[in-house]
Amino acid sequence: MTKRMRLLLALFLIFCLGGVLIATQVQAAGRKLKANKANKIDVGNSGQRLNLKSVRDKVKNIISNKSFKSKKIESRASTNLKLKANQLKQLRSKSSLIKTEALKRHSLALEKKKIFKRQLAKIKDKRKEMIVQRIQAKLDQLNNRLVDKLVQASDRMLVIANKLEFRADQFKNQGLDVGQVYSQLADFRINVEKFKNELISQKSKSYIPDINNAKNLGQSVRKTIQLFRANFKSLRQDIFNLRSQLIEIFKLEANLRRLAKSKSIQPTITNSAALEAK
Repeated sequence: MTKRMRLLLALFLIFCLGGVLIATQVQAAGRKLKANKANKIDVGNSGQRLNLKSVRDKVKNIISNKSFKSKKIESRASTNLKLKANQLKQLRSKSSLIKTEALKRHSLALEKKKIFKRQLAKIKDKRKEMIVQRIQAKLDQLNNRLVDKLVQASDRMLVIANKLEFRADQFKNQGLDVGQVYSQLADFRINVEKFKNELISQKSKSYIPDINNAKNLGQSVRKTIQLFRANFKSLRQDIFNLRSQLIEIFKLEANLRRLAKSKSIQPTITNSAALEAK
């Protein structure tokens, strides 16, 4: 074998060994890249799992906070209703005292009437005597009649309030929030009870002109009429405020009814329940 052949054979062997080494390095580099990618994917997945866990924890915290707040609001509303119920109970117990005071005032008014008639008999002008006596009797009659009408009006309003409460109970059974309706109904009943106590006091009043001085008889009668009008003006304002309060409760229930229809949960009232409401 010549030197030239040996040189070519050596070069061929070197070339083959170099190719084998390069292929080995390429495979090792490929495996390393795959391992790095796999590690990155694992890290990414673990990060995503951590993010999902943190999101779930946040959602749980929000839900728990909302439920805690709702329970706190319900507890506060329940406490307010209990306080208003106690206030109503106190007003009703107070009405017995007001009735006792009204009876005393009525007995005093009867005594004043006797004195009034004796003083009226001293007036020499019989025409004036008759006019003053008629006015005084008319004021007392009007007082009794108007007070009775206002009592009837307040009783009718209470009947309507009971119907509204019955409907609120139906909406509550369907899962709607009726706390505001219950609160306003409690306020309304308290105001009605106060109004009734005022009416008890008003009915015991007697409008008797002061006729000690015959010269100022007309002025005394006018003052008595003005006092009568002022008292009933205040009572009319009170009954108007009660009616406005009842209208607001109607509006609240109308909103609940619309909400019930939008959720397709219109409350079903049985025939017996409807008859009781009527």
